[in-house]
Amino acid sequence: MNAEGNPWAAPGRSGRQRECEPGQANARYYGEVIDAIPFGTMVRFLKKTIPLPIAIGVTLYFRVRKWLGISVIPAYGSGGPDNGEVVERQSMPPRPMSRWAAWLEQLDDLGFTVLRFSIGDHIGAKESAWAILLDSDRTTFATLQWFRMPGADGIEERRLIEFNTVVNRRGGRNATSVPTTELMTAVVSESDLGLQDAFVLDYIDTAYLPESVGLMKAWKNHVERLANYTTRSHSEDEAIRVYDRLTQGRFDWVLDKGYLRELTPKEIRLIAKNRLE
Repeated sequence: MNAEGNPWAAPGRSGRQRECEPGQANARYYGEVIDAIPFGTMVRFLKKTIPLPIAIGVTLYFRVRKWLGISVIPAYGSGGPDNGEVVERQSMPPRPMSRWAAWLEQLDDLGFTVLRFSIGDHIGAKESAWAILLDSDRTTFATLQWFRMPGADGIEERRLIEFNTVVNRRGGRNATSVPTTELMTAVVSESDLGLQDAFVLDYIDTAYLPESVGLMKAWKNHVERLANYTTRSHSEDEAIRVYDRLTQGRFDWVLDKGYLRELTPKEIRLIAKNRLE
């Protein structure tokens, strides 16, 4: 189980695992906090693969450790949103590009253009990669993500896609007291759907769809929901700044919720010894 099968994870310099030097006092990495996920959400997530009584027991185990002040040391750590290594397309690792090939072709057909490729900054047992694209109206971002990390049945490789648009609701009124400023549609693996309840922000109109739906239907869903909002186009330079601002805001939210925590220097040294293979 990992909390980074969700769209709020920060783009880092993926595909490469970093050797963190013990003397790097200024190196900042963050780890997932499993016991911060709401109890019911965690149980529903786990019971998809194990019997309900065991799912409850596992969730209780992590809660008890939390109450006793015993932190779970993650298998990997990730750098913050500004730690990504931006690379040219030809320098991207072959694994994510292969997994994204059909999506990139479909996005090209829809008129999206690439703004940035990046590789995730990690220590320990994780690799990730990112691609950010902008549609022809210059209003909607498409983010492709690829992860490779330990899972319940060994090393898992996953991909997801997210569409995101900065919006204002037509008429200026919201159903809640918090203004909606973003519209997001994410396609994630079926196994991760149960966990996404914990990653719904009150200012984002959010829809999580299973990967079986496909990119084209997800895009159709996103466009249909956009009819309730007005949008704003961005120049290419402005688009990168807007995207980075949105990413930083989500990262800060995840930290505030306690789903991520900054790792101590000792934990960084320990986690840096982990490897995927």
